[in-house]
Amino acid sequence: MSALWPVQQAIHAKVHPAAQAATSGPLAEVSGLWDEPPEGSTVPYLTFGEITETPMDDHTSRGYEVIVIINAWSDYTGNRQASLIIAEVVALLHRQPLDIDGWDLISIAHKADGVRKTSGNQSPNRRQAQARFRVWVTQPRQN
Repeated sequence: MSALWPVQQAIHAKVHPAAQAATSGPLAEVSGLWDEPPEGSTVPYLTFGEITETPMDDHTSRGYEVIVIINAWSDYTGNRQASLIIAEVVALLHRQPLDIDGWDLISIAHKADGVRKTSGNQSPNRRQAQARFRVWVTQPRQN
């Protein structure tokens, strides 16, 4: 049984409502957290990037290390807005409790982040900040 979807659902359940409820600060400007933003979504917004898992079983239980990337997208000129948004996401998740359906959370830790100017067909000033998290989960033991 994979932990990918339960971990993504748990992170969404924590970050999306926080963004929707924020009345001040960088998260107050975020329109939501999605796999893909809905048609017509306003920037800034958050998306899930790559999510991978590596088995971390032992002799008595099944576990995974799940790497989750969250992207903050901004049309603000410069890196400031995207950087501040991703910093708030890190504050919400790094070493914080997370309720993951069917799994026990061992730890969630922020591993790295960065910001870059995008290119291509997107807005000329679009910035992408990215945070990478390591989520370690195990299945509850059956007695």
